[in-house]
Amino acid sequence: MNAPGIGAAPAMALVALCGCATPHAAAVGVSPGAGRQADADYYRTRAVVLEDRVMAEVARTEFVRFRRGRLYGGGGHPALDRALNEELTTAFDTNNHAAIVATTGRMLASDQTDIRAHMLRGIALRQLNRPAAADFHRAVAVGLLKSISASGDGLGFKSAWTVFQVKEEYELLKAAGYQVESQSLEEKGQRMFEVVEAKKPDGREKLRVYFDVTELFAEGERRVGLRPATAP
Repeated sequence: MNAPGIGAAPAMALVALCGCATPHAAAVGVSPGAGRQADADYYRTRAVVLEDRVMAEVARTEFVRFRRGRLYGGGGHPALDRALNEELTTAFDTNNHAAIVATTGRMLASDQTDIRAHMLRGIALRQLNRPAAADFHRAVAVGLLKSISASGDGLGFKSAWTVFQVKEEYELLKAAGYQVESQSLEEKGQRMFEVVEAKKPDGREKLRVYFDVTELFAEGERRVGLRPATAP
């Protein structure tokens, strides 16, 4: 159910923006424990392939598996990630295209599913007159966004968008011009959800959307020892 004053149209615009005109519910309804290692291996293999920046490989990539595999096989360096994101923001704000390319290169070496890195790298490469490389990174970013939007319409628990990193929530909303106002974690039917309130920069259009973070939440518990490694 939508919040007062929040209609379905903004969420449908998000879906349309990512190229999914007919959303369907729960396309990624897999068990949290199913195929973790297989998808981790898929991420590592695909990441190497995509490093060659061959456009044809974008269409061959199963982006849901790619994102899920990063959750289980990519590791994480939160402090370094924050530092690189700050560097990227500074480079983007000062129109330093060479610095954007350098920083996003380091970011993608760690996480090939980073939507922001692909998108901003594409913009910078176009400014540096490297259109083929720019098109490649934009195509990867769009593929990643589509793989999120295709998992539902985001309007409720039953049709929530499935994400495997919190930053995917921000990037999907940012792609349609929304800013996150608040987030809350809710449990429903043995699954975990983030309910996000977002708005347009002028504040006149607001939106409530739902993200399924079941696997992300479970993996976080595993990493801090709150859940056995073999548990789903």
